Amino acid sequence: MDLLLSPHADDIAFSVGGALLQGYMSKATLVTVFEHSSYVPYAEPAVSVEQASAIRYAEDLAYADKLGLRHMGLGLKDTTQRGYLDLEEIFTVTDYRKDPSAVQIIQTIQSFLDQQTEMTRLWVPLAIGNHIDHLLVLNSVLTWKADPKPELIFYEDIPYAGCETLQNIQTQVHQSIGSLEVEMIDLGDRLEEKLTNLKIYASQVSQEDIDLAKLHAQRIVLGLAVERVWRKLLPKSKLKAPSIYGWG
Repeated sequence: MDLLLSPHADDIAFSVGGALLQGYMSKATLVTVFEHSSYVPYAEPAVSVEQASAIRYAEDLAYADKLGLRHMGLGLKDTTQRGYLDLEEIFTVTDYRKDPSAVQIIQTIQSFLDQQTEMTRLWVPLAIGNHIDHLLVLNSVLTWKADPKPELIFYEDIPYAGCETLQNIQTQVHQSIGSLEVEMIDLGDRLEEKLTNLKIYASQVSQEDIDLAKLHAQRIVLGLAVERVWRKLLPKSKLKAPSIYGWG
């Protein structure tokens, strides 16, 4: 079973929504970590935190239903509810352990992972863009003491990855995790469907975000639309996927 760790509602849709359409995952479960939030910039103004969280949750369920995913949530508070003052601060934390709720968040994620006995592959954000919530999810997995761990597949955080150069992304990956194998998942003619599905998250996603997702998909391999994922150097998965281009 594939377990897709999504820091927020919409991260999986942005980052591996095309892979889902291509049938790359098996019996996938979408797990949204930070669900308690006031961030709904494109919803009606002046909604409460409870209303905002409910809107985000409904959009997440709608996406999961459309893609045939099981949905689970950890119900944690995102940065809007943890004392961060502005958007800039969210992306400039130099040490994830300085987040006042870091210990609790990491323990909650790791405890949840310990209970997932049917999980064979775990999909994890690379924290491209340095969003503190993404960093906490990534480092929860990197410091997780499970033995053996499932196969780890790291995905690029879109739309943030669209604002970085390809070289900077590669440098960040190797600095934070080390040596990984990269795979290109050819989206074929499913790119537009992926982008349309992003509109399910109407309270959170702008046209600029969707344009960044398209830009990133089309700039990695000339003439193709792809999603790029990174794996620990393990024997190749026995699961077959359509149109995969990989190299070490």
